[in-house]
Amino acid sequence: MRKLEGVEKDKYDILIVDHNGTEWLKYCIPEQYTFSVIRTHQSLPFVKSFTFIVRVFQCIARWGINSISLMSAITKELQPKVIITFIDNNKFMGVLQSIFPDILCISIQNGIRGPGFQEYEDAILSYPHYFGFGDYESEVMTRKNKKVEKYYSKGSFKMGVFLVNLYKPKNREERFAKRICVISQWHKVGVSQLFDQYLIIYQNIFKLLSRFSSEYEVDVVIAARKGKHSDREDCQNELGFFQAIFGDNMTYVPNDRLRMSSYSEAMNSDLNIGFDSTLLFELLGTKKKVFACGSADKEFSYDFNNIDQISSLPDETVLNNIDYEEFKSKVLNLLEMSNKEYINITAEARKYYMNFGNEYPHQIIYNMIQERCEQ
Repeated sequence: MRKLEGVEKDKYDILIVDHNGTEWLKYCIPEQYTFSVIRTHQSLPFVKSFTFIVRVFQCIARWGINSISLMSAITKELQPKVIITFIDNNKFMGVLQSIFPDILCISIQNGIRGPGFQEYEDAILSYPHYFGFGDYESEVMTRKNKKVEKYYSKGSFKMGVFLVNLYKPKNREERFAKRICVISQWHKVGVSQLFDQYLIIYQNIFKLLSRFSSEYEVDVVIAARKGKHSDREDCQNELGFFQAIFGDNMTYVPNDRLRMSSYSEAMNSDLNIGFDSTLLFELLGTKKKVFACGSADKEFSYDFNNIDQISSLPDETVLNNIDYEEFKSKVLNLLEMSNKEYINITAEARKYYMNFGNEYPHQIIYNMIQERCEQ
């Protein structure tokens, strides 16, 4: 059951919809402007005022009992100039933009569009000002006849924040000549039959890397999904999963979400290998070398519905079969390929999947908020 969570009645320049992602959104909010976080995940927000109750009933009479009525009442009561969210697959942001055309409503893409999202997305009729990773999402929206106030193909918000504010290149003590980073997408057994199959295929792929690392003496680092403080038990289970594959021939780095440790480990590696991770595409956008293995088992990919996600990647960066010879050949090729050649062969894919420009999304949004709030 969702708990009630009250917001003090006041006029705010900015409303942040949901607390998820607020640690990143702070980088796009000018310090001089006031904001309030409206928690919608597992909470039922309300404004502590009588007039809010009146507005709720007025909105319900117009739009029914739903999230649109609730958010409309909150918006009318608090009168923000900007509404922003990092939860871009909620149902109401596009509708709020149409109800309040003078308010700047911004949704920021927080992950690649994986299995399960498309079903939920069918319930979304429209989007506000939408900061997407690349042209791929824009095509999906057009194909599904979605209304978008304005689409910005600008790359990953989080990666931009990391590169500007948190990234520190390392002078690593090289044990081997090359360093390969595994972007972990480990999860518990028993989530579902489909995801249990996912884990088996995932394991088989990284057995190929284990064999390769022994044969060619490359340094393997695991950018873990779980953190040792926030997910202690899961972190130990994740470590055990990779130890069963690599033994001691790897470095396991628990996830530090706020310091963005996975981003740091990946940016300081020569090649990054993943299944269908958002981070893999973010790295592609920064021109780092990536190797996508998520469609190697074709029967599973058909069930998992992830082939479309990598269909525009160059073949040099994709594992087509769970086969050691193909794996070895492509990994060696990527490790030995010059950066110039890699940048050339991935140019179109970067624009399509992760289209960074001269400014990062948080910098562009910062200026948009400042301009709107000054009006």
